[in-house]
Amino acid sequence: MIWAEHFLDTSSHLTININHCNYGSFPTLFHSHDQTPHNRLYSIVAHSPCNRSYICSHTNPDKKTELKAGNIYFIPGHYDLEYLFFPELIFTAIHFRLELFTGFDIFSDEKEVRQLPDRDDIGEKVLELLQRSDSLGRTAQLKGLFLSLSGNFITHNSQTVFNMLTLKERYGHLFDWIRSNIRAGIRIDELADIAGFSTETLSRRFSRNTGTTLKQYLNRQLASEAAERLLASDKAVYEIAHALSFNDEYYFSRFFRRHTGLSPAEYRKRYRIDSLVEML
Repeated sequence: MIWAEHFLDTSSHLTININHCNYGSFPTLFHSHDQTPHNRLYSIVAHSPCNRSYICSHTNPDKKTELKAGNIYFIPGHYDLEYLFFPELIFTAIHFRLELFTGFDIFSDEKEVRQLPDRDDIGEKVLELLQRSDSLGRTAQLKGLFLSLSGNFITHNSQTVFNMLTLKERYGHLFDWIRSNIRAGIRIDELADIAGFSTETLSRRFSRNTGTTLKQYLNRQLASEAAERLLASDKAVYEIAHALSFNDEYYFSRFFRRHTGLSPAEYRKRYRIDSLVEML
């Protein structure tokens, strides 16, 4: 019963946010790199006998991970990923955040690409569902499968989960405020007033408790919000820049490229579903 209560308590907090989802294959060789603000999962369903597709760190291209059918590949957010996709490589891909509470990704400490065999053929099930007509039932099933895929890569023990929930108690209202008000130019002293600490105390405690600075956290949340708005709307780049309080489109584009490796227009073209239909 204790385990069941713990499961119910933890599962009530667990949320998966999907930023991008797609499937298929590229008709021609596709070689590029970027670093999206979200985690990625690639499930390789099939490939040709002469397949030489791979992923690797763009800064360390000698350490390549070959993409093979029957495997799932996890890439953490903000990882500068280089990828080479050969034709006939059939895959599913999702970009996501998995949160125990608003604004804190469970995989935020991950630094490396990981792979596991898809023993339950989840990738094929995802592919089959993605090819069906849209329905609420299909959406629910897909969300469950995406959680299952991501769950394969969670290595946190109960103590780690407890530490995460302790972070929620300490900073939950601050994370909620940042998520609701994310924009360029948020000041640390503004956050200190909300948290009830001095600027120095908040900066020091936040870095010690989360392993990242407030500035880094804000920049990543801002990049994530910008990426989501670029894919979720048809608004012009300058309109999104204005909505996020950037001085102009130029500064927004420079910020976005620094955190993703792509301009806003390039990111939208690469990951918008209606743009990818022509490629897949």
